[in-house]
Amino acid sequence: MKRWTEADRRRCDEAFSNFDRRQVAASAAQFAEVIAERGGGDAWLEPAVALLRRLQHKGYVPVLLTLAESLLRSGLDRPPIRYLYALALLDQGRVAAAEAILLRMPPEIIRGDADVRSAIGRVHKARYLAGGSPLDLREAVRWYRSTYLDDPATNHYPGINAAAMLRLAAADGTHVEGFARPEAEARSLAAEILARIGPSADQWQLACAVEACLILDRDPFDWLNRYLSHPGVDAFEVNTTLRQFQLLHGLAPDVPPGRQVLPLLRARQLAASGGWVDLTADVVGSESMRAIDEVLEKNFSDDQFRTTRWLRTALTRCRAVARVETPTGVGVGTGFLLDGRDLAAGLPARVLLTNAHVVPDRLNPGECYASFLGVDDPSSRHPLGNVLWTSPVPDLDATLLELPVPPDESIVPLPVRTAGLIEPPVDRAFVIGYPGGRSDVAFSLHDTRLLDFDDRVAHYRTPTEGGSSGSPVFDDEWRVFALHHSGNFNVRKLNREVGRYDANEGILMSKIRASLAS
Repeated sequence: MKRWTEADRRRCDEAFSNFDRRQVAASAAQFAEVIAERGGGDAWLEPAVALLRRLQHKGYVPVLLTLAESLLRSGLDRPPIRYLYALALLDQGRVAAAEAILLRMPPEIIRGDADVRSAIGRVHKARYLAGGSPLDLREAVRWYRSTYLDDPATNHYPGINAAAMLRLAAADGTHVEGFARPEAEARSLAAEILARIGPSADQWQLACAVEACLILDRDPFDWLNRYLSHPGVDAFEVNTTLRQFQLLHGLAPDVPPGRQVLPLLRARQLAASGGWVDLTADVVGSESMRAIDEVLEKNFSDDQFRTTRWLRTALTRCRAVARVETPTGVGVGTGFLLDGRDLAAGLPARVLLTNAHVVPDRLNPGECYASFLGVDDPSSRHPLGNVLWTSPVPDLDATLLELPVPPDESIVPLPVRTAGLIEPPVDRAFVIGYPGGRSDVAFSLHDTRLLDFDDRVAHYRTPTEGGSSGSPVFDDEWRVFALHHSGNFNVRKLNREVGRYDANEGILMSKIRASLAS
């Protein structure tokens, strides 16, 4: 008989903490098999809902859908399972399916459960935003507002959605029965909700406060900072807020307040996402950087936007990481911009470092280009010049190249960590690159543990994919300490330790500098 033990639960918890999607999916499948074999008794409802909620908050929607469908088939057809299943369907745009699930709830649940009623309001909101009829807007207002009025002291979320839909009705010129002045009534409702949100607000109340400020045309940044810093904010919350602000409030990245709000939300989205995060040119471009700076320059304490400042530095580093391309624009690896004078006397101020197995082993220096993300002209490419120094694969697997036409001055060379890895200690390793030859730069903020190092290489758990060869490896201050060159599921441990593990490997910059000096 299949079992779900305490050890299985701990393994699942660890996978969530490490953003190990593969193990999370395996644990969810194991849990589903146990329920299918044993039947869905009430004793399993609490752990099932807890697992579904964790999948929801991490944004693992496909895994959630698969698990929820299995639970419903296996006898755990209960309102909490249906509710979370419906939300996941809505997240994937499957509005009709979500509505069918919600409306088949017991009548007493539909009448009295604020979460379910809000989800039905979201069905109509989604339909209207997708080009639905005015009836959907009216129904969204009806479901949201009636749910709010059931308990105005706590039902802030449906209340602020009612206000937002009324404001949208005013903007669209859509009549909503019972609301002769929808804009004024939206503002009144938003002010009422904002006045009720106190210092101990949870993440959803803080999101409502930010939205109320948008409706009232007030500065939202103090509330936004509190929201982004709240420990309860994860992928689901940030994605929900981004969707609401863009689709319902029409925030755009080129005009206030979207110019300042959206980059902060996207930066927080990065911190909530596991695995590789793809960044398009507009996210790391000059305009996005200036928008984040406009907020950081406000009179907040250093601690208030600590995470945002750290992520802003990460985005800046992305700009100096280039895709190494063939003449026809096919990505074959990654390289990064350095100040050659930081490496050895006599080197140019702008050089590119990549792996020797990328250049010259795979491409001749005169036949490849570097493309930097976030430059003003993203179509421009920089031909790579002469090889200034190279060390073959068996040794350091590194090549230093000239950049005859360096990128513009907004692309700053990456800083190199000059201290060793012991003092101050390095325990995390962040890799930025172009995995799979994709056109957008990508990196991971999670599962980034430094496993071990010797005098030549470092081993780290950081997720990578093919195409990451030549990527910079950063410490938690975003200083380069290694050149990524390989990864495997069966790597021999360092320092005469017995055994093997899954690890990626980077050549230490200190070793490269020493080789250049000699």
